[in-house]
Amino acid sequence: MKYLKVITTFSLFIAFFIISFFIYILVYDKYLRLKYNAKNTHLFSKLFLKVCGINIHINESDKSIANGSLIISNHLSYLDMILIASILPVVFVSSMEVNGSPLLGLFARCGGSIFIERRKKTAIHSDIKKIEHLLSKGFTILLFPEGTTSNGEYILPFKSSLLNSVINKNITIENLCIKYLTIDGKVINNRNRDYIYYYGNMTFWPHFFNLLGLQKIEVEIKKAGTLNAKDFSSRKELVNCSHKLIAEKY
Repeated sequence: MKYLKVITTFSLFIAFFIISFFIYILVYDKYLRLKYNAKNTHLFSKLFLKVCGINIHINESDKSIANGSLIISNHLSYLDMILIASILPVVFVSSMEVNGSPLLGLFARCGGSIFIERRKKTAIHSDIKKIEHLLSKGFTILLFPEGTTSNGEYILPFKSSLLNSVINKNITIENLCIKYLTIDGKVINNRNRDYIYYYGNMTFWPHFFNLLGLQKIEVEIKKAGTLNAKDFSSRKELVNCSHKLIAEKY
C-alpha cells in the first residue's frame, strides 16, 4: 500500500512539474504566469491530500477569503502550504533557504512563490515592495510570520518586518490557525508528532517517506479573525494582534 502511494505521489509531482514547465515557456506575462502557477498548485494540492489520506476540517465560511488579502498562519510543517493551497490559489512567501533546497525549492518555484532574504536587513525594503505590489494586483499572499516551523508545543513569536507592506493600507488580513488532530486515528502527542511536524535538523526525504507511510491524517483549519491593516498604526501592533488571535485559537 505504501509503495502504491509513493508511486502515485511521484506521478502527481511529475505531472505538476510538466504543467509548470509549459506555463513557464508559454506564458510570457509574469503576473499571468504567477496566477496560473497558483491555480496549478491549488489543483495538485487537492489531489495530493486525497492520495495521502489527509482530511481538512474547515467551515465553508472560513474558505471565503477575498482576492488581494494577506493570509497569516502558524507554521508546523511543509504540509501547511499544501493545506492552504488546496483551499484557494495563493502566492507563497518563502525564504531563500527554501529556494536553495533541491525538492522544496523546485516545488516552491513551480508553485508560485516569491522568495525573500530574511537574513539581510538591506533586502527588507525590496521584499516589502514586492509583497505590496502583488497585493495591489489582487493576488492572495500566504505568509508564515514565525519565519520557521515549530514542534507544535506553542506558536513562536511573529516577525513583523514584512508587514510594513500593508500598514496604513486598506488590506484585509486573514488569520488562519492550523491544528493537526490525529495520525492514523491517534491523537497527536510528543511521541507521534514528528511524523507530521517538520522542524529543527530534520531532513526532508526520510521525513517525507515516513509521512507517505501514514494511512490517515486529520487536520483542522479555522479563521482566527479578520483584520484590516489600516486600523493599525504600526506593524508591531498588527503582528501582536495576529499572534494573539492565532494563539488563542490554537
